[in-house]
Amino acid sequence: MTKNGQAGQAMSIAAIASLIGGVMAIFGFIFLAIPLANFALNFGPAEYLFLFFFALSAVVALSIGNMVKGFITMFLGLGISTIGIDLQTGVHRHTFDIPHFTEGISFVVIIIGIYAIGEVLYNMFANKQPKDVDGKSIGSKWFTKDQWKRSIAPIVRSGPIGFFLGVLPGSGGTISSLLAYSTEKQISKNKKQFGKGAVEGLVAPESANSSAAVGSLIPMLTMAIPGSATTAVMLGALVMIGITPGPLLFENSPDLVWTLINSMFIGNIILSSLTLPWLVFSSRF
Repeated sequence: MTKNGQAGQAMSIAAIASLIGGVMAIFGFIFLAIPLANFALNFGPAEYLFLFFFALSAVVALSIGNMVKGFITMFLGLGISTIGIDLQTGVHRHTFDIPHFTEGISFVVIIIGIYAIGEVLYNMFANKQPKDVDGKSIGSKWFTKDQWKRSIAPIVRSGPIGFFLGVLPGSGGTISSLLAYSTEKQISKNKKQFGKGAVEGLVAPESANSSAAVGSLIPMLTMAIPGSATTAVMLGALVMIGITPGPLLFENSPDLVWTLINSMFIGNIILSSLTLPWLVFSSRF
């Protein structure tokens, strides 16, 4: 769309799509989080065993196309989790006579080492060359009625897709964006326009990505299972300050949970209210 002189329209409609997707996911969070928390309260050893199998199978399922890396990552995580003293037998496992390993490896250390440092190194060394863009102007700063009519259905369809994929541990916004884009391309009557400025290919991933970010908080808060890299860091931060996510969190600290929900709603509103005026302001330079 930028190459077609529609950069301003792309940014404005992307901001609206992100807002709608995020708000849809927040309402989904409100209606589904508490039922999931109540369901998790009834978990016993058998349920937790199946939950672990589900998490491992999700890793394998989401690694289709790169199964070797998926299996290596899964077994590496399982190996790290076995370090320490066995709670049943008291046997030292993989401690290598290092006293610090007897208590296992802290979850906070793992998520900081894998997610935070890994992300920093990726951004430092990734070869990101600026792409040449045709046109000197961003064009119109607001989308047209035709673009909005074409965008309503993709936004509404992609919001739930991103939300439910966000609930799945490890899926994240990238997979939900790709699936939303692929879905719209499959059902579109103008498949050839995708990749050449089709507005549907823009709003669908934006809506899905925004809703997936909210959906990933549900397994983190209700079952202490991070749904994405971001929620994994959030989980570690909560543990560091003495807050244990889980089904009892909704009973013991309801003010914390609903404050978080309110903050997500306010954050989406503020983000849009900052993006759109800044688009108008920046176009003057």
